[in-house]
Amino acid sequence: MAAIVAGVVIFGGGGGEKPKDTTTAIAPVAPPVDPRIETARRELDRALAFEKENPTAYVELILYFDSIAEQFKGLPAGQEAETKRQAALDAWRTAVQGARQKLETDVAAHIEGYRYAEALALLAAPDAVLADSDDQFGGDNRLDDWIDRQKKDLTLLSTAKARLEDLERKAAKYPEHVEIAMAILEEGFPEAYESEAEAVWLKRDETIAAIRKNGLKGWLERERGAEVARAEATRLATEEEERRRKERWDSLLGSLEWMPHIGRHNLYNWVATSDTLRVFQGQEPTWKLKVIDGEPTLVAENATGTDGFIGPFTNHWKDYVLEFEMRLLAGKLSVSPRTTLAEGEFIRGIADQTSPMFSFSEENGVGINKWVRVEILVNGDHIQAKIDGREKPLLLEKETARIPEAGGFLFSVADGARVEVRKVRTKLVNSSRDSLF
Repeated sequence: MAAIVAGVVIFGGGGGEKPKDTTTAIAPVAPPVDPRIETARRELDRALAFEKENPTAYVELILYFDSIAEQFKGLPAGQEAETKRQAALDAWRTAVQGARQKLETDVAAHIEGYRYAEALALLAAPDAVLADSDDQFGGDNRLDDWIDRQKKDLTLLSTAKARLEDLERKAAKYPEHVEIAMAILEEGFPEAYESEAEAVWLKRDETIAAIRKNGLKGWLERERGAEVARAEATRLATEEEERRRKERWDSLLGSLEWMPHIGRHNLYNWVATSDTLRVFQGQEPTWKLKVIDGEPTLVAENATGTDGFIGPFTNHWKDYVLEFEMRLLAGKLSVSPRTTLAEGEFIRGIADQTSPMFSFSEENGVGINKWVRVEILVNGDHIQAKIDGREKPLLLEKETARIPEAGGFLFSVADGARVEVRKVRTKLVNSSRDSLF
C-alpha cells in the first residue's frame, strides 16, 4: 500500500518544479503575395500615361486596356484596366455618334443647296474618329455602306447638274428665240434623269416654267440678279468670318492649352504617310518613333529615292500655332503649313489643296547636328515661321503663294535627308468644325 502512495506522489506532480516547455512558437503565415501585382501596376501606369498624351486614340486605348485586363484578370490593376477600357469605348461611341451626325447634316445641307461636289468632298475625307468605327458600332447601319450609297447618288446628281448648267448656257445664247432655248432645255436633258436624278430634273422644270412665265430675257435678268445677290451675300459672310476669326485668335491664343502630337508608344493620327505602302510591302519605313535622351522623337532617314512625308489628319484646321524642335543631320526638313488629305488605295495621300512649304536647312540658318526650335503661325493668309525666335521670320507671301482655306501641317524629307523631330505640339484656334463658322 505504501508503494502505491509513493508512486502517486512522484507521478502526480505534487509541489515539485514544473518541467520546462521546449515547444517553439509558430508565427502566423502571411498569404502569398502575387508577384504580378507590381508588374500589372506598372503596365497600367504606362497605359494611363499614353491615355494622357493621346486622349482620342480610342482604338489603341481600348486594345491597350483590354490586353492589361485580360493578362491581369482578378488583380486590382486588371479590374481598373477593364473599367478604363469601357470608358474609352463609351467615349469613342459618343465621338463617333457626334461626328456621324455632323457629317450627315452637312452632306444634307449641301444636297439641299445643289452643292453636290462639296458633299462628295466631305464624304471623301470624313472625320478621322470615324475610321474603323463600323467594326465596333456599325451593326445594320454601317457608315461605309451609307457613304457608298451617298457617293453613288451624288455622282449621278453632280453629272446631271453639270449637264443642266451646260444646257442653260447654250439656251442663254438665244434670248430672242425662246422656242429654241426651250427646245434645248427640254430635249437636251436625258429622260433617265427624271427618275435617276429627280432633284435636278425638278430644277430644270422650274427653269422652264420661269422662262415660260417671264420670257428668256426675264429669266436671265432674274438669274443674273440672283447671282449678284449671292455674290454680295458671300462677300459679307466672308468678311464676318474673317472678323470672328481675328477676334477668336486675339482672345484665345494665350489661354489655349498645347496639344502634343508625339506619344511615347506610337504615332496615332499621323495618317498621312508615304510609309503606308512601304510597310505593306515589307520595306523599311522612312519615319520611325524612337526615344532619344528620354524624349519621344520622330526620326526620318530617307533612302527611298523619292520624297517621304508624314502628318496628322488636319483637313478641318484653319488657324493654329505649331511648335517643334528639330535636329538636322543631313539634307533639309520641309513643312507645309496647310495641307488637305485625300484617300488612296494604300495611302491617305496629299490632295491638291496644299500650300508651298517652308524649308529648314543650313541655307536658312539651321546648323547641322544641333537642336533648334521652330514656331509656325498660321493666321488666315498670314503664315510665318520663326527659327529659335529670331527677329526675321520666314514668310509665305499671300500675293504669290497659293494658300488653301483649311488644312494642317505636313513634314517632308527628300531622298538622303536625315532629320530628328521632337516636342511637336499645336494650339488650334479656328477650325471648320467650330460652331462659329
